[in-house]
Amino acid sequence: MAKAKAEMTTKKSGPGRPTKPAKGRTFGVRMEPDYLAWITGFAERERVPVASLFDQALAAYARERGYTEPPKRV
Repeated sequence: MAKAKAEMTTKKSGPGRPTKPAKGRTFGVRMEPDYLAWITGFAERERVPVASLFDQALAAYARERGYTEPPKRV
């Protein structure tokens, strides 16, 4: 029994977290499947990734509201 416990404490885990922080941040949006299908369909029609569609829509909304132009996203 003691041997099994010793083996469990010496077992190494995976590589862990990266030493360098990831460049930028990820933004997630929860949505229903039909809403995701709607967004995906529109993005495909526009021939852009969904992330670019969000970027373009948010930039247009900010411009319409008189807010500053966004910086480069990535």
